[in-house]
Amino acid sequence: MTPMLEEEYRQFGERAFARIPLVVAGAIDLPKVVDGAFQQSDIPGSIAHLLGVDYCRSPFNGLFLERVPQPAQYVVHARGDDRNRVDVYFGDRIASYLEDGDASSWATAAGRAARSTRSVSRVSASRSCRMNRAAAST
Repeated sequence: MTPMLEEEYRQFGERAFARIPLVVAGAIDLPKVVDGAFQQSDIPGSIAHLLGVDYCRSPFNGLFLERVPQPAQYVVHARGDDRNRVDVYFGDRIASYLEDGDASSWATAAGRAARSTRSVSRVSASRSCRMNRAAAST
């Protein structure tokens, strides 16, 4: 990845840190540009849906291999530039969660207002799984 340009940050704000390029080639009918809140974890479900395979869908999963892409209701982004911070994007809002053991808390007004136990559980479970995989591979 190349460093972010000032123009990208002006256009996308904090969400610029979560944006990645993805190219899809094949004989499927898609928009030329899918500009929405999608994440890498949407890939398996999107492929399964495209193939007609049953899959579990939650508010944390989107489908982007569609004529009309369906973004997830919540996008969880573990920040690479701040390892204890996890951003949750929902609608046009961003809720930042700071992980600090028993002192973990929402760092933004949007997070404090939402107080989404489901989002916190998802964030903690996701981080825990990644840490367990990393420990097992060493």
